[in-house]
Amino acid sequence: VDCNRAILGGQIDRTPDWDALLPLNKTGLVRYVGPNSHSLGVCFSERADRSQTVFWALSGDIEDSDSSKCQFDRHLILKHCSQVMQNEPWHGNLKKLVFDTPVEAIMAPWLLRTTRFPDFNQFPIVPSGRVALLGDSAHAMPPDRGLGGNSALEDARYLSLLLTASEEPIDWPGVIKKYESELLARAQIAVLQSESAVEYFRNLRASAF
Repeated sequence: VDCNRAILGGQIDRTPDWDALLPLNKTGLVRYVGPNSHSLGVCFSERADRSQTVFWALSGDIEDSDSSKCQFDRHLILKHCSQVMQNEPWHGNLKKLVFDTPVEAIMAPWLLRTTRFPDFNQFPIVPSGRVALLGDSAHAMPPDRGLGGNSALEDARYLSLLLTASEEPIDWPGVIKKYESELLARAQIAVLQSESAVEYFRNLRASAF
């Protein structure tokens, strides 16, 4: 289901000036918390050709009027992000980061989704023999707790463990059921923790400004 939140982002060429303007980012990604449920994630990154960039991602709640968040129109997205930065008390260096981003460097919106689990366990999730779900296909969650990628890796680790420990011929229904039982129990906790992190940051932003 939709979280009613979107992440809009872009990138700009990294020059020595940005090292001085964003000193906190020398040690990794920084999440700057702002008002009105907005936050800005910034990190030093690189493109596929290894050229260095400064990547930024502005997150916020979606309202019915926020058409710029729901379609991939680079001009509308950059205009919306620039207005947010202009109208709210962000640091001047962060404003400059968004204002100086060229429109062609704006990325497609990331509409956040989460997973709702039934109150009962139903197996298999995908009744198709040797097919099993893994990662976001089984348990999408907001990124605020940083658990999505870790959960996908744990899915792969546990499924690989079950398969390597199985004797031939492999009992596929049995393996899949055991895998999905562990996955669902673990994933429900990760999803709830991720959703609680969203509410935490919402409340933090509301109380800080």
